[in-house]
Amino acid sequence: MTRGWKKKALPVMLAGAMVFSFGPVTYADTVQTDVLEVKFNDIEGHWAQSFIENMAGNEIINGFPDATFRPDVKVTKLQAVTIVTNLLSQKRTLETTGTDYIGEVPEWARNSVELALYNDIVSWEDIQDYQAEASRMFIVELLVHALGAEIDAVQEHDLTFTDLTDLSADEQAYLAIALENKFVEGYQDNTFRPGNSVTRAEMAVFADRLFNTLEDEYDFEEGFERVEVVTGKISRIAADVRELTIGSATFGVADDYTVQINDKDASFEDLKTTMNVRVVLKNQKMAEIYAYSTEKEVIKEIVTGSISSIDRNNRKVTVGLKSFDVANGVRIEVNGEVAGFSNLETGMETVVVIANEEIESIFAFRVAEQSALEFSVKREWNERDTNFKEAVLTGDRVNDATPDLEGKRLRISVDGSRFREIDLDEIDGRQRDGAEVAKLLQAAIEDALDDRRVKVEYKNTRRFVFETTKSPIDEVPTIQFDGDADVLDALGIDDDEVKGASGERIRVWNITVEADATKDQEFEMNVIIDDENIDETVRFSVKRGDSAEEIADAIADALLDKAKIRSALGISVKRDVLTLTPDDEDWDVEIEIKEK
Repeated sequence: MTRGWKKKALPVMLAGAMVFSFGPVTYADTVQTDVLEVKFNDIEGHWAQSFIENMAGNEIINGFPDATFRPDVKVTKLQAVTIVTNLLSQKRTLETTGTDYIGEVPEWARNSVELALYNDIVSWEDIQDYQAEASRMFIVELLVHALGAEIDAVQEHDLTFTDLTDLSADEQAYLAIALENKFVEGYQDNTFRPGNSVTRAEMAVFADRLFNTLEDEYDFEEGFERVEVVTGKISRIAADVRELTIGSATFGVADDYTVQINDKDASFEDLKTTMNVRVVLKNQKMAEIYAYSTEKEVIKEIVTGSISSIDRNNRKVTVGLKSFDVANGVRIEVNGEVAGFSNLETGMETVVVIANEEIESIFAFRVAEQSALEFSVKREWNERDTNFKEAVLTGDRVNDATPDLEGKRLRISVDGSRFREIDLDEIDGRQRDGAEVAKLLQAAIEDALDDRRVKVEYKNTRRFVFETTKSPIDEVPTIQFDGDADVLDALGIDDDEVKGASGERIRVWNITVEADATKDQEFEMNVIIDDENIDETVRFSVKRGDSAEEIADAIADALLDKAKIRSALGISVKRDVLTLTPDDEDWDVEIEIKEK
């Protein structure tokens, strides 16, 4: 039996009916480097040429002053550690302080050795003989530690090499992880030769593989998916459609999902109501289902909060006021990726899962410094509207984004022209979503007008938006509908004429959202227009991770819900700026935004 390692991704954590959501995460910057063109005079045609040039181009491995690389020279332990540390320094934020003992090493390598020790990549015992040639087994352990993997479960490994009898259980586990990640491979005679020395060319290949793995796994800002964990009791099973109801929430399965019951592989059909369950959701679909019989209540406690201190010598971490001993077998993930104890940092938001009175796993997330969201509210000449403004009709929220309008009547007038009939027969309620309805409606309006003069969109605020296009700048553009009352109601519009603006300077209120939200907040916006006897308070909330553009849209949506404000102010949004245009620029308008 040998130790094994299992990798999972859990960027965000929820728990049962109690929801712990850290929202979208802001990550530490990764260092992006341009690949330099490096030429060595002794690697042309060498089997590892492309790997050597890539690693040298990324300034991870160096050549010699005489423009040689010397690919067949054996690499020392010290050189190997330096290469891996150079690589990690580009890919992760490394711990730069610690108390690990550092013996006498050459000055050129001291910084790399310090980083390697502080970040649990090697121990001093591993490299006391730092001038010795690095063996293949030494490199395997170095790469696995650099990956941040923990050997945390006992299981069989399918290691078929014929020369591993002298390896310890831990060494075999490291080798299994390295093979799983395609860092290393064996020889054609089915041997691995763990004691063989490693050449500089081979080291370049190993480093390149680690580099590409971290490139894929730690590019957090690209393609980051929403992942949650829900715990609770199964209250309903719909086997025909592969759905589980946990408490009052119902979830379907992802395309590629797994099921375990009492830590053993199982099928969806084996699940039973009243089982305790822990479900990993990816984009709201169940990707991993862990169920337990009611007699075995696994999760006793879930602790959330920020890491306030870390004792690296004794492997202790304090979350809020609670301190935890972190054993070597505890699964640790940072921003959804497998990590090690050395990757934990103070200030990280953390979820600690306690199972059977022991820590089962730690999920940590790098977050941006939380600061209050600020807004700029100014009355000014709106230069963007100085010359021209199209007419925009923003409808009310609709209950059904895919209404059946077949056979119904709707007419449109643009820029004061006569009303034209719109053929609605293709909008029959069978569309996929509001976006498809908007596309069909725009095409029908184009046919009615015999011109592409109106753009139709469906917003995620459940509103249809109609905007004139290509109107003459020397006259006020307008748009107006009439027709069956149920059609107007279904689209959230009425028969009032909506106007744009001709080429004239207008005074507006511009509200700029100064930044993305770094924490959950609630706000009140007070709008006073004495001339119209309007004194309205609008409330809106933001969630950590909301972009400035999303916040501006949310404010506009809240304002549009107020009929009096909607009747007195033109409301438009462009990126992070919300523009309010009074019907009469002489009105005395007061606007104040404050945190609730």
